[in-house]
Amino acid sequence: MHWFGGVTFPLPEKPLNIEEMDKLAARLTQDKEVLLTIVEKAVSKDFAGSWPVLAWVRGLVLAAMQVWNWKKDGNLELAKIFVRVEKAFLPGYYAPELLREGNLCLLPPVHRFGWYSVQAFDNLEAGDAAACVRCLRESLAACNVAKDVVEFLLSSLPELQTPPPSPELLEMAEKVRTVLAMYPADDPAVMALKASPVYQKVAYLIEDDI
Repeated sequence: MHWFGGVTFPLPEKPLNIEEMDKLAARLTQDKEVLLTIVEKAVSKDFAGSWPVLAWVRGLVLAAMQVWNWKKDGNLELAKIFVRVEKAFLPGYYAPELLREGNLCLLPPVHRFGWYSVQAFDNLEAGDAAACVRCLRESLAACNVAKDVVEFLLSSLPELQTPPPSPELLEMAEKVRTVLAMYPADDPAVMALKASPVYQKVAYLIEDDI
């Protein structure tokens, strides 16, 4: 792969072990924007075609993920890059038996989070937003230091956001509120209304105000 003026890295004639790669990647975190630029260039190449290159890209991406201020700045593109790299790295680095929910506890926390993130984005691509949310929430139990990343994704992925209610739905909710206000909370008429299909459509608008 190429970075910094066309210099090939890792150098084929001078292989690095994974600890050395991680240390070098950690040094690059002093300037997050420069590191992000390096990450983006790295993944623009065929990073999965060589194990030394894939291991290096993994180190770069993990370093960027760890130093990024997810609460303040967020970065959906970096999160997607992390998923791409984990999707390439995990099945080649770990035995298939380990990449199952019952055995994920044997993986390092960051790769447990990576596994759930891959499942989340795969579900999102398949159109199953609910399964995506479930995987993201389960990833917190696997790697609680990823809380800020998960909160960012849950609030930023367009597919997971609830669309604003239509004017018709808002009008219906207001009519239901008016009816509810006419009766005591324990009145049978209130219970009957809350059990109706009409109320179920607007319940989230009404109950959020309570």
